[in-house]
Amino acid sequence: MQPSQEPWQPYQGPDHYGVTPPPVNWQQGYGYPQQYPMQYPVARPTNGLAVGALVASLVFAPLGIVLGHIALSQIKKTGEEGRGLAIAGTVIGYVLTVIGIITWIVIIAFINAVNDYEYDDEYDYYSSLGSSSESTTVVVAGGDDAFSGPSDVRQVLALGV
Repeated sequence: MQPSQEPWQPYQGPDHYGVTPPPVNWQQGYGYPQQYPMQYPVARPTNGLAVGALVASLVFAPLGIVLGHIALSQIKKTGEEGRGLAIAGTVIGYVLTVIGIITWIVIIAFINAVNDYEYDDEYDYYSSLGSSSESTTVVVAGGDDAFSGPSDVRQVLALGV
């Protein structure tokens, strides 16, 4: 024996969820509860300081550290999203700050090393030229054209000047 079906309504079988739809002549309010549209959970907002911490850590690292810590504190109190962004901004800020400090130390050490090399106390360029506190006077006998040729130079060198 087959279930009775009215000729004007073909049998559609159960739907995919195992529930058969109500008949066409079914009156609302009797038997089935009224169906409401599905409500999705509301997404929590992302903390603005967390985003700011990530951006600031790439531009000016110490500011990213400060904003990251403030954002983590706010997220703990309000339950907002963005904890990962705040942590990333804080970590990047710390790493870039340490790299910056090391870079400055290396630059300053390099500048000092170059300055120490140029102005070493043991080696003075001017003292190596032979200038001393004694003054040497060269007396050349002759007229206005004192050094007229190579023989004059040899005479001066022979005197030990």
